[in-house]
Amino acid sequence: MHILKTLMATVVIAGYATCSPTDEAPLGCGGVKNVNPVLDLPAVPLKTVSNGQSWIMQQDTNMVYIARVKGSAYEMGYAYGELFGDKLALEFQHLVDYGRGIVVKFLTDIGVPYITTDLIFSQLLNLGFYALDTNWAIAKPFIPQRWIDEL
Repeated sequence: MHILKTLMATVVIAGYATCSPTDEAPLGCGGVKNVNPVLDLPAVPLKTVSNGQSWIMQQDTNMVYIARVKGSAYEMGYAYGELFGDKLALEFQHLVDYGRGIVVKFLTDIGVPYITTDLIFSQLLNLGFYALDTNWAIAKPFIPQRWIDEL
């Protein structure tokens, strides 16, 4: 459960870190604001829930998901989960599968029997989850309650 919270925290923080709610440049940024659209495509509606809506802009394999959520921090996080929870779970599984491929290739390249690689990878995955849980426990006291509610 903590891994999902940490993953969601990363997504939320990255989203807020890459956008500015005002026309002013972020603190410490001396660049020029980019006013060009990322994609000049129509946004196709995907899903509507009680506190949010989602759309997709797609060109070939390039996709941009868009969400509009409203309500309290908890209600917005819940709506975001309803809108994209299945997609986030699938992307997380792709990330695990990608990591497994790298580990299996490395281990077989150094001569570890293929049948043993799954056991080693499962232990590495558990270690990764433990590290993320530890990171969450260390960071949580410093995260404003509003962000925790949204997660």
